[in-house]
Amino acid sequence: MVYTEPLFSVLIANFNNGKFIPEAIESVVQQTYSNWEIVFVDDYSTDNSIEIAARYNGSGKLRIYQNNENKGVGFTKDKCIQLAQGELCGFLDPDDTLDPDALKHMVEVFNNNTNCSLVYSTHYLCDEKLHIIRIADYVGRLKRNDFLLLGPGERVISQFAVFEKRVYQYTGGVSINMKRALDHDLYYLLEEQGPVVYLDIPLYYYRLHSGNISKGGVNHYIAMFWDYEAKTRAFERRKSISHNLYLNNIMEYEEKYLYSSLVSNLFFRRSFNTIYKPLVVYMNIRNRNRSVLWVFSMLLKAVVLTCIKFPILKLYTRFHVKSNYPVLGIHN
Repeated sequence: MVYTEPLFSVLIANFNNGKFIPEAIESVVQQTYSNWEIVFVDDYSTDNSIEIAARYNGSGKLRIYQNNENKGVGFTKDKCIQLAQGELCGFLDPDDTLDPDALKHMVEVFNNNTNCSLVYSTHYLCDEKLHIIRIADYVGRLKRNDFLLLGPGERVISQFAVFEKRVYQYTGGVSINMKRALDHDLYYLLEEQGPVVYLDIPLYYYRLHSGNISKGGVNHYIAMFWDYEAKTRAFERRKSISHNLYLNNIMEYEEKYLYSSLVSNLFFRRSFNTIYKPLVVYMNIRNRNRSVLWVFSMLLKAVVLTCIKFPILKLYTRFHVKSNYPVLGIHN
C-alpha cells in the first residue's frame, strides 16, 4: 500500500527508565518528518517515568497510558501496537534515541516497496552518554529470506524496525507471555506476511548501560532461551499452516525446530516429559539424512546447555558477581 505522508506511530514501552525518557522523546520531537505520534505505555513503573513523560504532552502528539499492574514486555508492546493510530509503527526503547531523519527514510522505503511487511535499518552502539562506539556489525541484509534459518556469521534483523499496523493485525499478534525476545517474536510473525527490506543506514542509537536486561552473563542466556521459545512458536506456526517458508526448507526446518524446541521445553517446562514431541516429529521426517545418533546428540547438547551450563553460570553469578539489574526469568 502506498502512503504519501502516513501517520507514523513511534511506540515506547517503558519500565523504570525515567532518567532516559527525555532524550528518547526529544529524538522524536526533532524528526524532520512531521506527521508522527508517540504511544507511550508504562508497565507500572516504580520511578517517576509517568511524570517525566507528561512534560511533553502539551502538543497532543504524545499519548500516555499505564498498566494497572506490571504486565511484562509482551503485554505492554502489544498494547502499544493496538493503541497506535498510525499506518506505520516502529518501537523506540525508552533508553535509546532515533536519528533525526529516521522516520523520513522509513516512509520513503515503504512508499517504494509497497508489498513489504517489515523494513529495518542498522544502528549505532553507544555508551551510556550516547557517544557512538561503532555501527552494529551483526545487523545487515539477510542472506536468505528466512530469518529463522540464519547460521553463524550471518546478519540479523534489529533496530530500527518498522511495519504496517494492518499487516500486524493479520499475524495474530505477539505472545503477551514473552518476557524477552519480544522483538524476535514480532519479526518472525511479520516475515510470514511478506518481503523484508533492509535499509543500510544507521537510524537508531542503542545505549549500552548497566540496566540493559539482556547484557552479558546469566541475562544473556535467559534472553537466548526466550529467543528459542519465540523460534519454537514460529516453527510450529509455520508447520501448521504449511507456510511456503516451511515447505521450501522442510529438512532444515525440522533440524532447527528439533534443537529450539528441546531447549525451550527443558528451560520453560522444566520437564523431560516434554521433549518427546520434537523427537517424534524429527524421527517421522521422510527422507531424513541424519542418524538417530545425531538426533540424540542434539538432545545431549540441549541438556548440557539448559540443565548443566546455565545453572552453573547462575550459581557462579550469585556468589561472585554483584549485578545492578535483576535476573529476569519466566515469572518476572
